[in-house]
Formats: sequence, C-alpha cells, structure tokens
Amino acid sequence: MNGKVVMITGASKGLGRALTLSFAKKGAKLAICARGEEQLRNVEKEIKSIGAEVIAVCADVSDVKDVNRFVSLAEGAFGQIDILINNASMFGPGPMLLTDYPDHDFNEAYNYRRQ
Repeated sequence: MNGKVVMITGASKGLGRALTLSFAKKGAKLAICARGEEQLRNVEKEIKSIGAEVIAVCADVSDVKDVNRFVSLAEGAFGQIDILINNASMFGPGPMLLTDYPDHDFNEAYNYRRQ
C-alpha cells in the first residue's frame, strides 16, 4: 500500500476509522471524510502521528456538492485516487417500519443515491 491513495468516507468512527488507521500504518496516503468535524480531526491527528499523509474533509456524502469538493481536494492533494472505500452510512431516527417519509427519504439519499 506504500504510496497508494486511499479515499474513505465515514472515516471518523467504527469500521471507517479502523480501516483508515490500518491503511495509514501500511504507508498509504489517505483522503478521508465524515460529517462530524471533531471526530474527523481526531482521526486526522492519529494518522499524522503514524506518519502518513492525510487530507481530511468534513463532508456529507448525501450532498453532491460536498462529494465533488471532497474528490477535488483529494485529487488536488494527491493527483489521483487508487482505492475508494465508500463506508459512510446511517439509519434513523428509529425502527424502519416506524420511520416517516422525510426520514426514510433522507436515509435513502444517504445510503443509496450517494453510490
């Protein structure tokens, strides 16, 4: 992975964070995004402490403008993207059968249309 550029969405916690740190330890350059800025900045600091290159962008992958900005910044920093891990997802605010249309529509936009 040495020198490969890995783009990971939903990188601030859980599986996204674990993947991010694993790739950093293997020498990858990382372009990461998440909605929560504080957690994203914490992961960015962890990556830098490992010695890996990183660009961290606060972005909502359900928003096309945010996605385009993230990709543009990543390509500007690293020139290319070798690997994409589209990890961002969410569901809520409650059980699926009890979720009203606006919430369901948001979940659909976030989890399906973004791909």
